[in-house]
Amino acid sequence: MSNNSLQGKTILVTGASKGIGKSLVGELSKYDCRIIATATKMDSFSNYEIASDKIVFEAFDLNNESEIIEGIDRLKSKKLIPDIIINNAGVGIFKNFADFSSDEIDKLININFKAPVLISKSFLPEMLEKQFGMFVNIISVAAVESFHRSSLYGATKAALLETMKTVRKEYRHQGIKVLNILPGATRTPIWSPKVVQQFGDRMMAPEALAQVIVTNIALAIEQDIMPEEFIIRPHYGDLG
Repeated sequence: MSNNSLQGKTILVTGASKGIGKSLVGELSKYDCRIIATATKMDSFSNYEIASDKIVFEAFDLNNESEIIEGIDRLKSKKLIPDIIINNAGVGIFKNFADFSSDEIDKLININFKAPVLISKSFLPEMLEKQFGMFVNIISVAAVESFHRSSLYGATKAALLETMKTVRKEYRHQGIKVLNILPGATRTPIWSPKVVQQFGDRMMAPEALAQVIVTNIALAIEQDIMPEEFIIRPHYGDLG
């Protein structure tokens, strides 16, 4: 597949400074589309080796609702209206249920659930006006599987999954597409260096995952089919 369907599209990628998000920007930069890459701070992009005049960098903290709103307003004022939103940014806090603090609970909810909902909802009117838009949500296999020390992480991912499945039902006849990706363990900074050292050879490469995601985005644009949800696991399965 040539991925020509990406030509001329404006694609917003959250959490684009590292991990899966950075790999997605790298993969998308191969095609003739405009990319809005976001991260919490602009200096997160200071050593960004992906060079392209098609990439626009923006910064706002997804744990701060006022910053999200300001960031969205800033994009709209610059006429940077995404055709496709890749809700990739996420935070992982892994500990036993009894050990979570209130601040940690808020952070998981804000970044993993509330931020993608706010961003998607904010650009929905423009998508409905042109009868086309796509929400691509990088969720987690933890949304459908239970893992030790992942109770609240999995809960926030499951909440986003269920919300976006309903968004698809509500707006699919108005040109809105929703693609939910549930990756298994991937070598990204969400894991501690100790875990990566121990299990890295059993994790997926973010670059390979990005290729699969971009191919399916292109497929959903150019064909009258919709890959709705799918799980991508490492060859040897889950870590726990």
